[in-house]
Amino acid sequence: MYENIGKKIKGLAKWTFVIEAVVFFIGGFIGVFLAIDGSNEKLVIFCILTMIIGPLLAWISSWVLYGFGELIDKTTDIVKNVTGDTAVAGSEATSENKK
Repeated sequence: MYENIGKKIKGLAKWTFVIEAVVFFIGGFIGVFLAIDGSNEKLVIFCILTMIIGPLLAWISSWVLYGFGELIDKTTDIVKNVTGDTAVAGSEATSENKK
């Protein structure tokens, strides 16, 4: 469950981006059709901007989560290289544990 957590966090970042982008696009699309019936131009423009800017913001916000996963992956690689232990992933092996 906690092994390879960096890769799982990066996968979560990708899926979160996809889900948020789809929700923004579909929400804006539905909003455009609802606003057209009421002939509210400002709402139509807002919904179109939501369809364009929403996925962009979802993409940018996923960078932080993906970067955190990458940080964990790189830290695990560093610990493996320093200690020479290949079973470090998912465990808390330090030089004190090896004594």
